[in-house]
Amino acid sequence: MEQDRANIHIDSATSNNFFEWTSLNLQSVTWQGHFQDDFLEFWRALFENAEIPIIFRRLEILISHIKIGPLYTWFVWLRSKFLIFCFIYKDLTLLELSHISKIPMSTIVFDLRLFLIKTFPAKEEQLTELLHFPHMASDKAHLRFCDFSQLGIQAEQIWAVHGDDPMTSLEITLYPEWETILRSIKTKTKKELDREVHKNFSQSFFVKYVIHLIILTIVGSLVIFLLQYLSKYNEMVLAEQFEVYEPQFTWLDKGLVYKDKLNLAESDKFKNTFDEIEQITSRDIEDYTNLEEERFDTESEVVLTSWDAIPKEIEESDAMDPANREGGFRDISTGSKKIFRLMMKSVVPLTTREEISKLVAKYKIVKGDKHEIGTFVPGGVYFNLFVPKEYTKEFLAQVFDIGESVLYESKTSIPNPPGKIRVLIWIKNI
Repeated sequence: MEQDRANIHIDSATSNNFFEWTSLNLQSVTWQGHFQDDFLEFWRALFENAEIPIIFRRLEILISHIKIGPLYTWFVWLRSKFLIFCFIYKDLTLLELSHISKIPMSTIVFDLRLFLIKTFPAKEEQLTELLHFPHMASDKAHLRFCDFSQLGIQAEQIWAVHGDDPMTSLEITLYPEWETILRSIKTKTKKELDREVHKNFSQSFFVKYVIHLIILTIVGSLVIFLLQYLSKYNEMVLAEQFEVYEPQFTWLDKGLVYKDKLNLAESDKFKNTFDEIEQITSRDIEDYTNLEEERFDTESEVVLTSWDAIPKEIEESDAMDPANREGGFRDISTGSKKIFRLMMKSVVPLTTREEISKLVAKYKIVKGDKHEIGTFVPGGVYFNLFVPKEYTKEFLAQVFDIGESVLYESKTSIPNPPGKIRVLIWIKNI
């Protein structure tokens, strides 16, 4: 709290009153008056025409400069007397006095209690009760000297010295440090430090608290922002340490009708797998004995991604194939040489096998080799089927619904039985 300047200013009259109140023996202090002028000059430079915060700052510098010895004790004594003098005659609360003197309130209360008990020993119990602080935020921090009037204590009854006090007669002017102290208080201590204290004292209590609040707000915001950034960074680091493995399907888009074989590297791998299986199973066909002579021409193969065009392709291929015509009419004694190969991937091949087996039974499809329908081979399940031509599209459509598939169309040297289309299904376990 900023005090009224008139209330904390020490003029020459107040300085003289404080000198009389301390009961200093001027003759003894100045070695029988030999250094009286120097001492009075020192006293005026220290106490006259200055504000209380400045005087306390000067005393603090002198005490810190001397550090030890009788002079150190004398200046500590002088500061304590000046503190009590300000409390009694300047109408300051204990909290205000602690603020302007920069002395802890506990030290002020201790010195004041000890001083008043020595002055009024009969009132020790009342003084102890009045100056008892349960905590530093107690209302008693706002005690003034007028509050002691209820105990019958008046300012006129109080003097700084009780009995014989050696500090009132200490010959301070004879000590070697005295000349240094006198020069310091007349030059540096009085001029430079006075400006510093004036500047600090001109700032109000409210302004200081607002500045502290702003600083704390900025620091708190920075801490919160830093914590949020570290939290996000830690989340990213943890996310990079975990990997979720899932099947990667790179199959063709079924919305396309045809696609060049050169862009289907993965599909070629599936085709080669069917070629190997067909080489084994084509030698064991039992249900068909009308074989044509072996052909060595290049077989065509197309990847079909739509089953909608399958029936049309079958009809056109059978009608335009010269091998199926004799004497200007179509020969129906032999079937088409068209074959469909269907590649599937499944994480549950057993379930997929059962669903396809139901379709086989539904459309009365027969096996195309000596092996059982849905034979287990290394890496999956294999179907070699002869599907009735009228059900081929419907059958393939329902197989497509079971799972993602890749369909190939090709021709072989061995014709199919009349009215049937050969379909090879390979379910790869993933």
